[in-house]
Amino acid sequence: MTSHVLAKLLIPALLLSPALSSCSQDNNNDNSSTTTTSVLFGDANPSRVLLAAVILASGDIEKALAEGLVTSLDVDAAVAAIKNGTLDAWRQRAEAEFGK
Repeated sequence: MTSHVLAKLLIPALLLSPALSSCSQDNNNDNSSTTTTSVLFGDANPSRVLLAAVILASGDIEKALAEGLVTSLDVDAAVAAIKNGTLDAWRQRAEAEFGK
């Protein structure tokens, strides 16, 4: 299963996860956090960033890196999103990507 498919399956779980829900911003239609994610981590894949966030909270991130499910850039972006409360911006970017 590709990381894109895994992330698509995990997006709803991410929003409901008690471990990560407090890390996500309220959806206030402010696009500044989305702009920030693209400026700071322009090459990071939104779906893999969400996947990395889930794995960081509940799995083995080193194994995910070794298997190529996520990249180190995706992990860095996920860590920053958790710390900064911008996971919702990554969710929005991933949803927009799925809509293409």
